[in-house]
Amino acid sequence: MTITETAPVRATVAEVKAEAVRQGLSEAETASLVTATATGSIWTRLWTHTYWGGSLVEKHTGRTYWNGSHAWIASATDPGYHVCHSEGGVAVGWSVTVLSCTAPAAGVVADAYYRFDASIAYQGSPITLQVGLHYQTDRLGGVTAWQVGG
Repeated sequence: MTITETAPVRATVAEVKAEAVRQGLSEAETASLVTATATGSIWTRLWTHTYWGGSLVEKHTGRTYWNGSHAWIASATDPGYHVCHSEGGVAVGWSVTVLSCTAPAAGVVADAYYRFDASIAYQGSPITLQVGLHYQTDRLGGVTAWQVGG
């Protein structure tokens, strides 16, 4: 398992306005978010979490936001996102089935969870790996990543 991340950066007003529209925030909620952004209190980071298992390389990527009281991932499109089975993966001799891919709303932590099954792709093989990858960001921008199974 490997993690690559960009350095945390402050979010822009344009990003959070677009985010507010995507999340269907009210005018008052949007104004509050824009004010928080203008004061520099909303941060963001891009990341990639990779599972390595021999000839199987599986990735999920994302962009997480946090502001000191909450962390969140917006949607499957910019500015915040979580993409499972993302580009750059390799599955030589394996078949990958995506089972779940979360896009957490605002909370004390945002747990971008990717669950997949990987089966050896040859006739008669009963071997299937069940893997879950977690990339969790807390309200202060702290990151914890782990793997379940595999």
